[in-house]
Amino acid sequence: MRREELGQEAWRVYGVDAQALLARHDPERELTTVRERVAELEERLIAIGPVNLVADDEYRELDERLTFLRTQHDDLTASIKDLEKALRGMTRTAQERFVQAFEEINGHFGRLFERLFEGGRAELRLVEAEEGGDPLDTGVELMAQPRGKRLQAVTLLSGGERALTGLALLFAIFYFRPSPSVSSTRLTRRSTTRTSIVFSVFSGN
Repeated sequence: MRREELGQEAWRVYGVDAQALLARHDPERELTTVRERVAELEERLIAIGPVNLVADDEYRELDERLTFLRTQHDDLTASIKDLEKALRGMTRTAQERFVQAFEEINGHFGRLFERLFEGGRAELRLVEAEEGGDPLDTGVELMAQPRGKRLQAVTLLSGGERALTGLALLFAIFYFRPSPSVSSTRLTRRSTTRTSIVFSVFSGN
């Protein structure tokens, strides 16, 4: 009976049946080394600890969580790329509109300056504009050349010349984008009279 129990125990613990044990049994073999090896393996098994019976469920739960987080990461990455693309499009549109506005206002400014000063020339210049740089990051400088003078920054002109140059720039901006309260094609008689007075005062008439 004891032998049969030992055989069952060997099969349950080590997965070896009685016939295999008998085949490997050597009556003359030194058992001290074997016992030490068995004790060592038992200690290693104890150190491993008990088997986690829910490890498979926990793994699936963590795997699902990882998949969810990866999906969220991919969605956020795609959203960031879409946002960057939209911002680049908005910046490009703003640059194009700025360049268009600058060119139109500059043209109006030059013509109005020439009319107000009865000659000469004036222009707007972009400053600190690097090759391929963003026009939105540059400054604008007013250059003016009344009759008989050299082209120079408006800050070097006399007070009256600066005021008249500023008026020319103001009307240039107005021509580009009229005030919502005043139609550029249908001015009232009162507005026309005021405009004529302003031009008369600054032209010295």
